[in-house]
Amino acid sequence: MAPVRAGSGNPREQAPRALITAREAGRTLVQIPDVSENLNRDGDGAVFTCPGCGKTGNRLAYGDGGRPLCKCWVCELDYVDALGITVEELLAEPWKYLAEYATGVGSHERKPDALPNEAKVAGWASRLLAEPGLLQRLRRERGLTLETVKQFEIGWCAVKGGYTVPIRNGAGELVNVSWRAPKGQSLTLPSRRSKHRLAGRTAELGMLPLYPDVPPSGPLLVTEGEPDTLLARQNGLPAVTGLLGKQWHSAWDLCIVGRRVAVAYDVAAEEEATKTVEHLLAAGAAEAWVVALGLPMRGDDIGDWFLRYGKTADELRTLIKRARRAA
Repeated sequence: MAPVRAGSGNPREQAPRALITAREAGRTLVQIPDVSENLNRDGDGAVFTCPGCGKTGNRLAYGDGGRPLCKCWVCELDYVDALGITVEELLAEPWKYLAEYATGVGSHERKPDALPNEAKVAGWASRLLAEPGLLQRLRRERGLTLETVKQFEIGWCAVKGGYTVPIRNGAGELVNVSWRAPKGQSLTLPSRRSKHRLAGRTAELGMLPLYPDVPPSGPLLVTEGEPDTLLARQNGLPAVTGLLGKQWHSAWDLCIVGRRVAVAYDVAAEEEATKTVEHLLAAGAAEAWVVALGLPMRGDDIGDWFLRYGKTADELRTLIKRARRAA
């Protein structure tokens, strides 16, 4: 099967067999070869809503190298990246991961999922602190110290078998929660409605802000994902992440106006980093530039910088300065 790209235009003309998108009476029916029966058994007629921009009408396709994608037709958010899952997980149980973005047939709005109360968040945090083995594993796999765990309220959800990451806005109000499985494992999602992050709570609505917070002044380092960002913070770097993989959302633009912003995505994501830099400059950043980590393996990230290769925060600062001069 020849790979195709998701994009505008007539999908039937672009990929008559690899991609089928049919619209009937305001409904969107999406099929993927090999997994279409699994997806559409429960999903016929569902309209998919992007977790980034909140728009509907997304479609599934195959990208470069046959990599399965679920891309937003407006902001081009790649769900595989944004959901923090693997291609294999998406292929095995697509509806398990996509159901949270499906509204009812013909519906174009979704009410955001309800938040857990603060007592629940505190309970998750207490559970993790009471489990030395889980704390040790978090330190070993992600490098996070007990101080960092306490400061950012990281917890443990026994139901889903994952770490909990409360997401708060600039006023300190809880607006979202992420669940992350230990490395090499998957979350236990007991129902189709269960998910890795609360659905419908989008960046556009102010419910997916930059994490963990935005320093009031000074330069910023944009990274991928909560663990890498917290590890960078732990090492004294002003790191933030948008929690949408390698995507920057315009809802965060005000945070970077007049500031210097370095973008350090994973190895081999320099193209996406360049797009982010272009957006930041257009949105009013004083300076923005790509920081290529220069690590040997595709997918290596800031976590690997510190934990696998034993590099230091000072070495990373030097790399950031060199990349700025070269930009």
